[in-house]
Amino acid sequence: VGILTSLARPMRAAWPASDDRYYDTGQWLSSPAGGGATWAGTVVSTDAAMRLGAVWACINLVANQISSVPLPTYERLADDDRRKATETDTYRLFGIAPNRYQTPMEYRRLQVAHLLLRGNSFAFKVPNPLRPWETAELLPLHPDAVTVERVRVETVNRMPVYAARYRVRMTDGTTEYYTSDEISHVRGMTLDGWAGISVV
Repeated sequence: VGILTSLARPMRAAWPASDDRYYDTGQWLSSPAGGGATWAGTVVSTDAAMRLGAVWACINLVANQISSVPLPTYERLADDDRRKATETDTYRLFGIAPNRYQTPMEYRRLQVAHLLLRGNSFAFKVPNPLRPWETAELLPLHPDAVTVERVRVETVNRMPVYAARYRVRMTDGTTEYYTSDEISHVRGMTLDGWAGISVV
């Protein structure tokens, strides 16, 4: 408790009293900023938690171990054999280079760290100008800059059908909206099926 208290700062209630989450003692887990109020009434952010040697060591260990595992793409052949599908975009993105400035290991290490600390990892899928159905690059997005929204798209047998929409805060302060076809989103543990939650 003393360590958490030294990292924490007072905060107001994240939700109004009319919201059920106001009364949830575990509501700090779902803070969109990647941290929240503890039962002691204080807040611990992911950035503050990473200043703890134990937290940093755990995140670093898990992210490095997962990112170092090869992730080749294979094609199943007619004789039940397989071969490396070197001509596919997934083989190139995860085996050679996901973008112009990261190696596959660096990209996956960042994505795993985001997933562990924020509960979500995001990347913008840059389409191939010559083959738009393929992805040319995966550009990581900081989870704090992305909000997952649930958008109603149709009704089937009186049951509403929803799709995910991503509101992204750009570096110049503007806001852009993207569909799930344009954003790669990996969720951690989730309580609503749309966005993962931070465990910090």
